[in-house]
Amino acid sequence: MLSEAELKTYSENGFVNVPAFFNEKEVNALQLELERFKSEGLGHDVNPKTGAVNYQVMPLHEKSDLMRALLFNDRVLACIRQLVGSDDVYRWLDQIFLKPAKHGSGTEWHQDNAYFKIEDPRKGMGMWIAIHDASRENGTMEMIPNSESVELEYAQSTGSDHHITAQNVDETGKVYVETAAGGCVFFNFGILHCTRANTTDKERAGLAYHFVAQEAAKASADGKAHPAHVVIVSGRDCSGGENEYGVRVAGTWDAEVEKVIRR
Repeated sequence: MLSEAELKTYSENGFVNVPAFFNEKEVNALQLELERFKSEGLGHDVNPKTGAVNYQVMPLHEKSDLMRALLFNDRVLACIRQLVGSDDVYRWLDQIFLKPAKHGSGTEWHQDNAYFKIEDPRKGMGMWIAIHDASRENGTMEMIPNSESVELEYAQSTGSDHHITAQNVDETGKVYVETAAGGCVFFNFGILHCTRANTTDKERAGLAYHFVAQEAAKASADGKAHPAHVVIVSGRDCSGGENEYGVRVAGTWDAEVEKVIRR
């Protein structure tokens, strides 16, 4: 579980950076799984109009037992429950964004709640995992603290095939959230964030999961956002993955890590 200091940071800023959340072996497994996604052509460039590449793989749970298992990792679930303030939690979305070396493009300023539209953005949370070291030079996450109350107009992103972009963002106080591979950044659905281009000679990828308190999901405008991707990961209705996948996924993380490393 997160420490009192980490919870205080999250409460005060709307996000918290937790270094070394995943160990070296786990990071290795995530990197190997990303290589498989690439070799099998399971992703696509979401910025086809720019000449730079933002390679997205989504959804992940249909493509990877490892990514399914990560959802039910005890450390992950403990943090999610703390931060969304509920034991009953949905996973609404999962995806990877990969910025290739030297010509990787970023994702423009936005709030996740511009997509999800729950009444209280603090009841939803993004979990962003650094698959590779993330720095200012390779386009790490940038965030604006306490921006969940900011209301902005949105427009279609100029380079993306489906993203939207917040208009007239005041970047005063923005923070570069740098973290080594295996670090996690937790942030609520209202926090403005973006990434920039990767101009270094190494690729950089981030893995993102989006969670929401079950009561907030049911009370939202659409109530069943991304229904094809919903997984109940915690609470009274959770089956440990059996209802969603036909097999029990909870408790398989360590075994799936070993399986990926040995294949």
